[in-house]
Amino acid sequence: MELKSNEQIQYDIGTNLKRGLESVGGKLKVTNERLYFKPHAINIKKKELELSMDSITNVKKSKSLGLIPNALTVVVDDGSEYKFVLGKSNEIMNYINSCLN
Repeated sequence: MELKSNEQIQYDIGTNLKRGLESVGGKLKVTNERLYFKPHAINIKKKELELSMDSITNVKKSKSLGLIPNALTVVVDDGSEYKFVLGKSNEIMNYINSCLN
């Protein structure tokens, strides 16, 4: 991932991204400009994901396996939702919300 001018990485954390039935492991970089997810090479689904902060309309706490409150759901302006299972979910949610305001 190449940083844009004035872009700074705030979080670089291991995460799983739910893609259909597969939980894709990888790294999530959260910057002041975007969220960037890069899957590990061993995954079946290897497509990277980039969401600009401008496209995010909502970020909310959610549960993995319907039980564990360790996930974030990011909603973007086209209505798509992306669910990340990660540590520091409250902290990261608060940071993303601060970028949206």
